[in-house]
Amino acid sequence: MGDFEMKRITTLLGAVSAVALVAGAAQAGEITGRVTEATGSVGLQGAIVRISETGQTVSTSRDGSFRLGNVPAGDFTLVVDYLGADAQTREVTLTSADAMVETNFVLGADVAVEDNILIIGQRGQLTSALNRQRAADGLISVLSADAVDRLPDENVAEAARRIAGINVLNDQGEGRFVSIRGIDPNLNTTTVNGVRLPSPEADNRQVPLDVIDSDVLSSIVISKSLTPDMPGDTIGGNIEIETLSGLDQDERLLQFRLRGIYADVVEEYGYRGSLTFADKFFNDRLGVALSISDQERSFGSENAEVDGTWNTDESVPFPEEFENRNYDITRERTSVVFNLDYDLSESTNVFLRTTYSDFTDQEYRNRIENKFEDPDYADALSSGNGAFFDASTGDEFEVDRDIKDRLEEQTIYAIAVGGETFAGPWTLD
Repeated sequence: MGDFEMKRITTLLGAVSAVALVAGAAQAGEITGRVTEATGSVGLQGAIVRISETGQTVSTSRDGSFRLGNVPAGDFTLVVDYLGADAQTREVTLTSADAMVETNFVLGADVAVEDNILIIGQRGQLTSALNRQRAADGLISVLSADAVDRLPDENVAEAARRIAGINVLNDQGEGRFVSIRGIDPNLNTTTVNGVRLPSPEADNRQVPLDVIDSDVLSSIVISKSLTPDMPGDTIGGNIEIETLSGLDQDERLLQFRLRGIYADVVEEYGYRGSLTFADKFFNDRLGVALSISDQERSFGSENAEVDGTWNTDESVPFPEEFENRNYDITRERTSVVFNLDYDLSESTNVFLRTTYSDFTDQEYRNRIENKFEDPDYADALSSGNGAFFDASTGDEFEVDRDIKDRLEEQTIYAIAVGGETFAGPWTLD
């Protein structure tokens, strides 16, 4: 059999399999719906929806929606379980094998004062993060945007610092690289909306997360165990940066922030501002989200340190080299996120998600280095309590001064174009 005939048979078998899959999916029943809080305007991600009779289980997506496919005809009991609220049950009936039933759950809508109350807001975001962690296939930690807003984090690395098991490596007092469970950051991977980010530095593969401003985040998901959907070179773990989607909002979101910064060491002022917009159009089928953040701050440090070894041969120990250092740094960070999501049908959606971040670091370093050799301990000026250096008697004392001007600029951008469709028990994305 020739190669052409073999390829034709393989293609034919693939087409027949795809048709059979779609045809089989079309005959399967579906139960869809959405889980929201009491007002019906906030979707609850991470709620577990289960069919008691069959054991089928799914977790709600970022807008609170769920879909149970391949359900036969009959009467079933749906159970919704969400941390922070009482479980809800509901009876549903599929009259035929290809029937589709939609049912929505509102948690906390009819609670009395003495009952459990579902809390939204910052505490509710923490509960949502815990539900996502519980529903995940692997071991993850989730940090929501509201949790990030509680502290003035400068960037993604600073925000991730508060997650258990995370260690952050600093640069000039600001978080830069993330280590998961003590593993070298070079062994981690970083993704933005599912798109793998390469390192902007040529000599390593770790991604500096101080490039991305924390104000453009929707959430940070740290995966501490490996799952098949991660990039193939993930060894230590994965850092997923999620940005805002317009379809997640039931109402228009418009948010503006402006903050001032003052550094006492360099006596300079700085600023940090952000603008976020999200809304839905065309009968809530098109979601548009835009987030812009810009900041500039000047800061510095002054320190004295010993370089080299200490001379302990004489009565008064002294360092061979002593340095005074002064750093003046100006950092600028700009991040832009623009996302489009469109629902083609109830089972299919497409998206365009873009992220751009530019980071500039201007550093001036002034260093004075003092190098000592053997001092004269017998000199009267030492008074027996110190050492005296006198060039006229042969004591050597060298002073070096250098000024360093370093400009570092890094740019990260990611573009994701894709879609998702549901066909019975199958999800294609």
